[in-house]
Amino acid sequence: HLMNILSNQAMKNESFEWAAQVPEAPEKFRDWLGHQVFAEQDAVSRIAMLKAEYQAFGLFTEAHLLGSVVTDESNHYNWLKGLYRQLYKVEPVKHETKSRYWDEVVKNSDFSQFIEDNSLGDLAAYGFHAEEMRLYRLWAICELTKNKGLYEHATINDTFTKVYCDELHHVAIFASMTTPYAIEKTRKDHARGADALGLTP
Repeated sequence: HLMNILSNQAMKNESFEWAAQVPEAPEKFRDWLGHQVFAEQDAVSRIAMLKAEYQAFGLFTEAHLLGSVVTDESNHYNWLKGLYRQLYKVEPVKHETKSRYWDEVVKNSDFSQFIEDNSLGDLAAYGFHAEEMRLYRLWAICELTKNKGLYEHATINDTFTKVYCDELHHVAIFASMTTPYAIEKTRKDHARGADALGLTP
């Protein structure tokens, strides 16, 4: 079921339109990039908690794979923060303490409780959805910045291409740790979170 990556044409169109508007709405991109910086930081701690859960069950191969995801997300945090500094000459500021996406997905429990309450296969399915959702935005930015025309900084393309390649790998890791059934079963919860981010075409 990995072959379906980026197969949702409506999501592709929506993300492409979103990215194409950036030159006219630079503030919007700046806000989005600021959110991304802290979303990466947030992902580091969430995936580290998931890794610990796999380790507790003695699933060391999966734990090792998740460890590589944690390392990547930590790199992404640093790369995107560096890009933000380079573009805007200031540090990004975290405005919200909550995660718009995960608050909707986990509903009335905190994240550690959510990990307790769900099977490992379902948790990996949630990870799959969260990572795959971001691929559309990343893909669109990479596409539009390839020729360096739309966005003035080559660094935007370089940075996002590196992030995009890692995220493709993460989607594959999560997909390998779950089942098509779990991916379907968790889709409704994921949709609530995507909706909160305005990521539903």
